[in-house]
Amino acid sequence: AAGWSIERGLYADVYGPAGEGALVRRLANHAATMAPILIQRLGVRPGGTLDIYVLDDQAEFQRLQPGRIPDWADGTAWPKDRLIFLRAPNLRANTADPVETVLTHELVHALLGPAFGGRDVPTWLQEGLAQFYAGESNARALAMARGDYGGGSFSLSQLTDGFPINPAGARLAYAQSADFIGFVAGHSGDAGLQTLVRHLAAGETTDAALRAAIGMSLSDAVVAGRTPT
Repeated sequence: AAGWSIERGLYADVYGPAGEGALVRRLANHAATMAPILIQRLGVRPGGTLDIYVLDDQAEFQRLQPGRIPDWADGTAWPKDRLIFLRAPNLRANTADPVETVLTHELVHALLGPAFGGRDVPTWLQEGLAQFYAGESNARALAMARGDYGGGSFSLSQLTDGFPINPAGARLAYAQSADFIGFVAGHSGDAGLQTLVRHLAAGETTDAALRAAIGMSLSDAVVAGRTPT
């Protein structure tokens, strides 16, 4: 911890370079505000305190990760280790989202993981929820992603265990996941999303979880035009 700025909180301790005290305090305040909101909206338990590291050096950002990450990642979350890593604003000059938005996204991952008891969270669920609650999803992004991918789309089963590596495929996978979560929320609000999470965390099939959450099977959702089979 020597040489780091540190802000401690009920839900998260935030660490950053010594010269970034104002940024560290800003992110600590954001975590203190958003964590209880997300816990309530997701219907999950708080878990332990998170350690959030803000890095202003790309090599250090990559080096401190517990595992491999995409080169383009602005933030990462490791729920089992209670860790979040964020790239500082000086490393994100060409990105549109504020670092607070990235932190909200990663907080969703960190809070959702423990609800599944160490099992893998379906990728479409965790990325869709993270984008939805971070305000990153919109119809224009989906349309653009489909255009970049050549007009195709993925099924939920294809997006369960990971996303494509190629950038165009990854952008479409993210956009589809966010759109589908938005569909569930539009139908049944936070209560529907909480039910979806609870049933999937209990090991139920996507079809059964959707029926419980919104009264629709997966094939009904296909008819509604929100996801392929």
